[in-house]
Formats: sequence, structure tokens, C-alpha cells
Amino acid sequence: ISIGFAALATTLKINGTANISKNTWNVYWDNIDNQDGVTPTTSEIVNEDDAHKKNIVNFEVTFEKPGDYYEFTVDVVNAGTIDAEILSIEKKFDDNVISQENPLPSYLKYEVTYENGSEIKVADKLAKRTDASTFTRKTYKIRVEYDRDAVTNSDVNNQVGDVTHTFDFKVEYGQSSSPSIAKAFNLPQGKTVDNLQVGDEICGTEELGLNDQCFNFIRYDNNDIVMLAKYNLNVGNYAKGTETFKQDSDVRGYCGSGCSEYGTVPFSTNVYWHDGNGLKPEYGSSYPADVYNAVNYKSAPGTDYYSVAYYVETYKGILETAGATIKSARLLTYSEATDPSIGCDGTSWKCPTDGFIMNTSFWLGTGFNSYCMWSIYYTNNISNYRWDYTDDIGVRPVIVLSKDNFK
Repeated sequence: ISIGFAALATTLKINGTANISKNTWNVYWDNIDNQDGVTPTTSEIVNEDDAHKKNIVNFEVTFEKPGDYYEFTVDVVNAGTIDAEILSIEKKFDDNVISQENPLPSYLKYEVTYENGSEIKVADKLAKRTDASTFTRKTYKIRVEYDRDAVTNSDVNNQVGDVTHTFDFKVEYGQSSSPSIAKAFNLPQGKTVDNLQVGDEICGTEELGLNDQCFNFIRYDNNDIVMLAKYNLNVGNYAKGTETFKQDSDVRGYCGSGCSEYGTVPFSTNVYWHDGNGLKPEYGSSYPADVYNAVNYKSAPGTDYYSVAYYVETYKGILETAGATIKSARLLTYSEATDPSIGCDGTSWKCPTDGFIMNTSFWLGTGFNSYCMWSIYYTNNISNYRWDYTDDIGVRPVIVLSKDNFK
């Protein structure tokens, strides 16, 4: 008798595919602008070689006398699909690293900061591009000065012939070790990014130093969140002490007798939305017309351009420097202010006295006509005031950002 055993076998398989998306690394200099002081002999962006394009800024300037200076801005741009951050920074003078042991001569100043004056630091983020045509950028400001107050007679008299000095600033960007879209804001207790209600207060995170910057939720815009600054920016001729360009709870624009008018500015010094015959086509065909425009904001204030936009865009830069990713910044519009959810009445021109909209007096981004701009005023109403000389109204930006900024 024979018994046969069949071979028993089972084959188990796991099949998987890992797709690696095409990525690009593209960080470069762009847009030398806003030059001030003496005229440079050279001011240009050049390629180091074919593999390193637009990565060098060259400038050459001649100082004829103490007090001469040269100042300019240049943008660092991330046009790639990978988040970047600063890995290292090096400053040199005459080929030697500047340090406490090797300082600049007392009569020379050499400063490289962000445009708003804040320090450029290792680990500062530069987010990847938003889409194929929308790149992320931060503006650097460079200033070299032959210091009138520090130069001495001996510095001048002992000089034999012309003297040439070199200044070098090297900033190395690399792939970010953590997402550059920082968790920049805290949500109200019990709320998520999907169930916010109009008026909910949202403040920045302490770790980014934004905990004193608070906003009121206005509405959703697809996957984005639209918020209004809770208070005015501390800016303008009536800043509280020194301008900080940030919100301050004690900066409320005009607020009646017994209240200081901190943070108040004219809307603009140029009626750029009007061509002398009527409303320019790009702003629509009739009033009220949304006319807030950040073009040429770098030329303000004190020129014929857009004073309010200067402060809004500077504030946007402060938030981005801290680590927030801001899609846009602007002013609240007339239609937003008179939306039933916010509560200002476009017929009676009254606003709810207990609503967040009445925290301050501030400009809206909408023209009433060629002479007046809409604003929110301390007497709990929505009013129209002359755009150019009315300076008792503040700046209270609207920011738009993605849900990724929130904890």
C-alpha cells in the first residue's frame, strides 16, 4: 500500500509602486530696485556659471565725501517646487570675515537686512512657489555708508590716494528641513479650520513671535481663510512712539475726545484710480469701486504713490519673515463691510457698536468717488472721507492664507 502526498505551496505577493514627482530647485536674485544715495558705477545681477544663474549681485560705488551712502533692494526668489531655508550666512570686508575681532572701520557702515529692517537669520524660510507662475520672494535691503558722524580728520588726512574696499555677503539656501508653511496661527478653543464663524479671533503663535498679532475671521475662500487685522498698524505721522509696522491694541485711529489718534495716515497722495475724466477701466465703470492697489508701493510714503499700500505690503513682509505664508494682503472692501455677516448697513451707514468691525477707525479699499474713500469711523458708522489729506484714519489689513498655517 502506498500513500502519495501532494506538495502544498502558497505564494503571497505584495506589489507596490512609488512615484517620485518631478521637482525643481530654483532660487535666485531678481529685481534690483529702489536705489538711493549716490549713483553706482555698477549695479547688476550676473551668473556665476551655467550651473549657477542669477546668483551674484555686483555693485560698485564711489564715495566722494563723508556722509555719502548707497542703498538698494534686491529680491531673493524661490521659483522651484522645494521649500528652502538659509543654511549659512557670511559677511566679509576686504576678504576677511567680519566679527568682533575683525570689525569694520568705524567710519564705514555695511548693513544687509530684510526690507523692513529685520535681521536675516539662519533657518529663515523661503517657501516653494505657489504655482507655475506665482513665485515666492523676499526683499533684501543693502546699505553702505561713509559715516559722517564717525569719520575723523585723521581718517581723511592720512589717506594716500584713492582707497578701494570690498564688501561681501554670502547667504546659502538649501532644502528646508521642515515645511516652510509654518503653523503660524492658533485657532480658538474648540474650533477647527473648517468650522470658523465670522468674528472668531485668531492670533499668531508664540513660537513665531506673532502672539500679539490677532485677526478676526471674515469668510472662507475655497481652501483659504480671509481675516481682518484686529487693530490698526502702528504707522504714519501719528505712530505711537516709533513706527513698528505691526498691529498694536492701543493704535485705533481717531477715537474721539480723550483718546490718542495713533496710527493714522492718508489713504494715498495720488488719485491713481482716476484719470481726470473718470474712473479708470481697470477699477470698473462706477462707484463704489475697489481701488486698493499695491503697485509701486515701494515708492511710498512721501511720494505721489500709494501710502496705505506701503504699510500693508510691509506688514505682509513682517508676517512672512516670521514664518507665515500669506497669499495676499489688502484692505477690507465696502462690499465686505456691508455684508450682512459683518453687519454694516449700506443704507443707514451704521455699523454694530459691539462688533469687531468697530475696534478701530480704518480705511476701506473702496472709492466713494474721485475725491473720497470709504472708511469705518469711530462713531459706529461707515463714512467717506477725502483720500489725500484726511489723516485720522488707520490701516487695518486683510490677509488671505491657506489652512496649512493653522494649528
